[in-house]
Amino acid sequence: PKLKNKNLKQPLMTRSRSTGLGKNKGQSQGSGKLSSNSKNPPGSASAALGRCTKAHNIVVVKSGVRQSGPETDPDIQRLQSIPMFLPVMRGTVNLPSHRDPEILERLQPAPLRALCLKMQAHYATRANDIAAEQTDIVQKIKETDGEINRLMAGLTDNQKRYAKYAEKLSKVHDVSHQVKKCHMLLGQTLESLNTLNNLLPLEDRLEPFVWTAS
Repeated sequence: PKLKNKNLKQPLMTRSRSTGLGKNKGQSQGSGKLSSNSKNPPGSASAALGRCTKAHNIVVVKSGVRQSGPETDPDIQRLQSIPMFLPVMRGTVNLPSHRDPEILERLQPAPLRALCLKMQAHYATRANDIAAEQTDIVQKIKETDGEINRLMAGLTDNQKRYAKYAEKLSKVHDVSHQVKKCHMLLGQTLESLNTLNNLLPLEDRLEPFVWTAS
């Protein structure tokens, strides 16, 4: 019975193949040969149609914000707008072995020598001027030092003189203090004399003593 079922299924497969060949008969190049379109699986066309319909059915609610990169920076845009320029003499500092053979032909030593001579003369003139100014400054410094020393010596002498005057003034202060003390003692003595004079009898009393300070 199993063998009979297998034999029954075989005619169905041949029919489906024959129907597929009959549909693509106009596209085949020869009888009994399949075209290139028949090699694609039958579900690929429907999947492509489904993707197209899904792509057309997308609804954009809000567009995404584009992230600003360095290209949108105005400074970078201005730098990029600067035209490219090349140096006068081709060559790089980092590559000393790379030399342009045309450099020696284009360089002329006479203008360079004249420029060096001008720079040398300018430097020599400025060096002489600076040396003369330094000499004047040194001379003025010496004169200033001498004047400062002279003023310092005069101030020292004045200080010594004023110290002597201060010592004399201190002595005058002591003398004034002694005079005040003597005047006080003299006043006390006069009071004692008046008291003694009042104790004497009338016929023995002396005239009152009057002290006048001149």
